[in-house]
Amino acid sequence: MLIGAARLLSARVAELEGDVVFAFQPGEENWGGAKVMLSEGLLDAAGVPICAALGIHVFAADFVSGTFSFRPALVISAPTAFDVTFRGAGRYGSSPQKAVDPIPAAASFVTSPYTASTRTFGMHDQAVVTIGHLAAGDVGNVIPTTATIRGTARSVDRSLQERMRRLIDRVADGVARAHGVEVDVDLEDVTLPVISDDEETAFAMRIVADACGEDRVALLPLPSPASDDFSWILDEFPGVFAFLGAGVSDDHEGQEPDNHSPNVRFDDSVVTIGAWFEAEWALKRLRYRPPLATMPAAAARLSVR
Repeated sequence: MLIGAARLLSARVAELEGDVVFAFQPGEENWGGAKVMLSEGLLDAAGVPICAALGIHVFAADFVSGTFSFRPALVISAPTAFDVTFRGAGRYGSSPQKAVDPIPAAASFVTSPYTASTRTFGMHDQAVVTIGHLAAGDVGNVIPTTATIRGTARSVDRSLQERMRRLIDRVADGVARAHGVEVDVDLEDVTLPVISDDEETAFAMRIVADACGEDRVALLPLPSPASDDFSWILDEFPGVFAFLGAGVSDDHEGQEPDNHSPNVRFDDSVVTIGAWFEAEWALKRLRYRPPLATMPAAAARLSVR
């Protein structure tokens, strides 16, 4: 899409009332690509202050192919990645009483954050813990020295993110003490919450609605629990983050596999739509300062609901 937008804008360069920076963002979730780009001088790439930013993420499920979805303010949650390693003393399986077994500690920890989070956060707090990796030992008849758990804690603002960090640290320390093992906890805020500027969102929605019709643009009622480190860019200057539907629905009767499914299929035709939108946004954003009144009427009605 970005290459297509660059080609479209190159053909209309005389119409550009400023410079456009094309940022091919690597490692958008777990590898901090946006932070690397910022540290390498992304903000200075144009040679002048950057006025606004646009990011797009395609989704194979939940969104009609070729339609854009937006949300002012909070768009996507922020994940904190955690690695918890319990350390004991390994021993042959015939003498467990002579070992300091890290596996029971790890097994206890797996369920503990789930319980602790329900007793730490209220029903109106948006926070969730997921554990996706558990590893210990290589064979079945030897007690290992270490057991490691990896997961994410997702939240919708920085204060919740900090509280989640403290919860993981506290639970890990308590479990380790109860089982007589040592514990190492590594916590990393992978991204910030993705927050779109209200006026920038309305402006981008109006571009889609005017060119494609209001049925091709929607306002998300709730933030997404996903993550994207475009948040680091939006923390520097105003901008908007858009979702573009890209699923193939023929085979699944509306139950398309999502982006991370091994069965996922993408509708490649949306590449053209996305390239057009990026180019049109850049042309018009350099020409106009977006007034809030540009929000499409249908989207405004949806936001009231």
